[in-house]
Amino acid sequence: MPCACCVGYNRANEIMSAHLPTDPSGFALRSPNLGPEEGKQMEHPRYYETMAIVPADLDEAQVEAIIERARQVLQTQGATVHTARVWDKRKLAYEIKKHKEGIYLLFRYEGQPKAAEELNRILKINENVIRFRTFRMEPEEFARFSS
Repeated sequence: MPCACCVGYNRANEIMSAHLPTDPSGFALRSPNLGPEEGKQMEHPRYYETMAIVPADLDEAQVEAIIERARQVLQTQGATVHTARVWDKRKLAYEIKKHKEGIYLLFRYEGQPKAAEELNRILKINENVIRFRTFRMEPEEFARFSS
């Protein structure tokens, strides 16, 4: 049985152990790699659709800045952006953060889950985003909506 400092858990919550080289004081010199094996192929890209709502009183330049920032974030994360545009300006079904109307922004992209997570993080901290939601799509559904 390895010592307690050499035991960890993988993503499936199974116990993993790794013997680590230590310096004379007994501290580990590096942490174990309990994630995916190196050299393992990257998983297939996933397809996502994100809809965001911004206040209707924003001017066109502010809306375009939000769209461009989202596009940059996705591309930085290695995602392929298929759609990044204003979808429509609509009356909201109910008041959200004291807004009765909103501009809906649509993003369709393919990439790894980290790209969607990063976009969600950026949208969450943007003061001009009233609400947003990200959906994972099946490849067939994505192809149908992207054409």
